[in-house]
Amino acid sequence: MKSGHLKVNKLMERLGLMTNTPAESARIWLDRFQRGDSKYPQHIGQFWGDLINAGLLLADLGIDEAKLEELRRLGIKTAAQEWLDCIRGRKYKYDVCVVYLRQVLKNSGFSLADIGTTEAELEELRIDYFKTAAQAQLKCLRDGTSGYKRHMQLLYQEVKNGNLSLIYIGTDDLEIMGLCIKGCKIAAEMWLDCLRKRNSHFHAYLEHLRAELHNSLLLLEDIGTSEEELASLAP
Repeated sequence: MKSGHLKVNKLMERLGLMTNTPAESARIWLDRFQRGDSKYPQHIGQFWGDLINAGLLLADLGIDEAKLEELRRLGIKTAAQEWLDCIRGRKYKYDVCVVYLRQVLKNSGFSLADIGTTEAELEELRIDYFKTAAQAQLKCLRDGTSGYKRHMQLLYQEVKNGNLSLIYIGTDDLEIMGLCIKGCKIAAEMWLDCLRKRNSHFHAYLEHLRAELHNSLLLLEDIGTSEEELASLAP
């Protein structure tokens, strides 16, 4: 592994891509490790490559193997704290972030308490994440959208993933039914608008329109049209 990085450094040097000498790069890596490098496992090989290329020993940088192990553990703790920040800040999906957090902590010797959290907080963050995600889908449905099917699917998915209830996110089965009908009507009106523009896909649009009306138990008159108008729009 060390010899591989040595070859890379030499190649970069021949191509004129080296902006620092190997000795300078080794010290830059060490400074990064001392500040807590969450990507320590990926960077340690480059550090060794620069160190060997410079003809230096750890002692020349004022450290030893024990200190390097201490910096490795600092990197692990930093990585865990970054994943925790990701969860707290909702920067990415909760279930993905918490898996990586636990993977980093596994066999590391660190506990949740060592990075400033608890199982109770993680559970609270989990519930809050899925509640917020479900409520975002609920808002889209309440605002009205022809893409109601997708939003409905995502809403139920977030509720299930969070082990929540409709009541917990501020709705119930009756409202959901009403929102479904609302979405059907909007979608049907959209297809009607397409038909009135006399698009070449008449039969496909008419099929979509009737499907939405069938799903919602609405009538043609509920969306402002009739069989006579539909017949007159046929090519």
